[in-house]
Amino acid sequence: PDSNAAAGRRRGPDNGGNALTVPPKPPEYLTIKEVAALLRVSDRTVRQWIADGALAACRFGKRGTRRIVRVRRVDVEAAATLQA
Repeated sequence: PDSNAAAGRRRGPDNGGNALTVPPKPPEYLTIKEVAALLRVSDRTVRQWIADGALAACRFGKRGTRRIVRVRRVDVEAAATLQA
């Protein structure tokens, strides 16, 4: 007798089947300098793209303090394909 069957659980990818589930990777965040180097533009250009809304950015920290700005790599890759 199968203990899974006795407990009323089905075998499958989610419950002990052969398929492995890998958790999704968290997004990779880049600094403004890293984005500028990757796209071969100045830091100022990257900041302007963020201000214009052409490049999405995440800001960490409280307002009124020095906030950290990071850009997801997938957003940089998307912007690079639009620039080309």
